[in-house]
Amino acid sequence: MTLVSEGLSLRKAAQRLRLSQPAVTLGLRALEEHYGVHLFERRATGLVETEFGAALVRRAGRCIFYLTRALSKFCPDPDRPSVARLERLLNLLTVSQVRALTAMDESGGFRNAAEHIGLSVPSVHRAIGGLEAAVGAKLVHRQKYGGSLNDLGHEIAILFSLALRELRFANADMSALNGQLQGTIAVGCVRVSASVLLPATIQKCVHAFPGISFVVEQDHYEDMLEHLRAGRLDYLCTTVRPDIPREFRSEKLFASELCVVCGPDHPLARETNLDGKTLASYPWIGAQPGTGAAARMATMFELEGMAAPTAAVTTLEFSLVRSLLFQTNFLALTTRSTHGIDDALTGLCILPKAVPNSHRDVWLLSRRDLEPTAIQTEFVRILRATVHETQLQPAIAAG
Repeated sequence: MTLVSEGLSLRKAAQRLRLSQPAVTLGLRALEEHYGVHLFERRATGLVETEFGAALVRRAGRCIFYLTRALSKFCPDPDRPSVARLERLLNLLTVSQVRALTAMDESGGFRNAAEHIGLSVPSVHRAIGGLEAAVGAKLVHRQKYGGSLNDLGHEIAILFSLALRELRFANADMSALNGQLQGTIAVGCVRVSASVLLPATIQKCVHAFPGISFVVEQDHYEDMLEHLRAGRLDYLCTTVRPDIPREFRSEKLFASELCVVCGPDHPLARETNLDGKTLASYPWIGAQPGTGAAARMATMFELEGMAAPTAAVTTLEFSLVRSLLFQTNFLALTTRSTHGIDDALTGLCILPKAVPNSHRDVWLLSRRDLEPTAIQTEFVRILRATVHETQLQPAIAAG
């Protein structure tokens, strides 16, 4: 398809691919039947791509770009790979091999990968083994009862995942050209964006575009960033660390701040003058070690000449945090928006205790090389509009 779009005849494209002309013709016809559109028009000068063909060629080109980036790592000079070797490796590559490797990376282990893509374990073994034989390199650490990708395998799996993402985006592009904006948006988020910004944005998107669906992930920052890198997430709403990689594009959404919270019946709920010693006398739900919140909590107590209390509980599950705060005398450090209504904090009490350097901007991250679909563009537009609306509201976080 891409060769024909570049001006080659079916006969010359077939020669280039070492296929018969009927095989190439059948391949193009299968693509048209799959998408239900005409990709090319026959004219006196040859085949000319339609707008559907142009859109699919663009996505196919991006898919091939990621595949060749991956396969170039198996060339003697990865920075200047041999075109002939790349074409040979591309011709040897199968969809099963690509899916098996990405499933291994996402799920871990042969058995989990097999369940993830609906194949048998022996089929995954064969696909991975065939890929390793084709490229002449080991991609998996094999153990007696399983295996895991090595560093090279992980690197290749990310590029394969990005290639598959482009094919998924092609479906959304075809639908958009038919006047139907639809597709799935995968978003990672921190708690404050999940409770303040995303619910309203999702509601507006679903109302405006019935064909849209969402997959929302809330996890460790490093894990979500890795999922964004591999294309498993389209966007990430998060507080940005200082060392954000240049491969990501960032856009500031709104401001948030850290605060100390407790339940409405906590003995400190009505206090107006709190010191570190008083706060340390109660059990704490701590922030994840190594995070900015954990560092700021430590500083809050160090400024009063004492060590921070050891956390009785450490969790990312804010539903558990809420339950503990309502049912016990625990204290916690959490983030609240400086604008809009933070539903997750409703009913809790924010204590009058300053947290050092508590300001934390929330950003929208995406891959710098993302070419968004029409539905992704609409999602970002509605997200920005929702941010603007919430910034017109005073902060309401407890009550």
